[in-house]
Amino acid sequence: PAVISRSLASLPKRPANPYSLFVADKFSATRASPETPAKEVMQLLSQKWKSMTVAQKRVYNLQAEQSRKNYEQFFKTAPLSMLEDLEDKKDREKLRKRLVELGRLPKKPPVSGYQLYQSRARRDPKLSVTENLTAIAAQYQKLSEGQKEKLSAEVVIMKEQYQRDYDRLLGH
Repeated sequence: PAVISRSLASLPKRPANPYSLFVADKFSATRASPETPAKEVMQLLSQKWKSMTVAQKRVYNLQAEQSRKNYEQFFKTAPLSMLEDLEDKKDREKLRKRLVELGRLPKKPPVSGYQLYQSRARRDPKLSVTENLTAIAAQYQKLSEGQKEKLSAEVVIMKEQYQRDYDRLLGH
């Protein structure tokens, strides 16, 4: 197995889309001279891409699909222990989120009873985010202490279950 670097820079970048692959392939050949502004080259490539048939774009679509599959496969098979190998906290969090997206790690539980209440509360699509959060906060304030304690106790249970699942998956 390959040695995992201690930084996120060693992880694969998100795969490029077919148009980006086309631009990368044709940019240098399309640029008449180094003095030609990149904006002009991009406009030419954009026009060329739009005029291409589905069959002509097929090679880039296939490359993009293969790149996406390789990217997904990396995260599906990479050892979960690489999370602990990353030194930077932000890098670990980015990787953790990606592994949660793929279902390889459990989702983090809410940190408080209020956050749990907020995640379950109904939002009014007619209201802005701020207005919804203000309304939810007002609803939470109206809860009895017993109801709030119940939510907090549920969070404790969720955190314990998360930690057990996380430790089991990482082999602790």
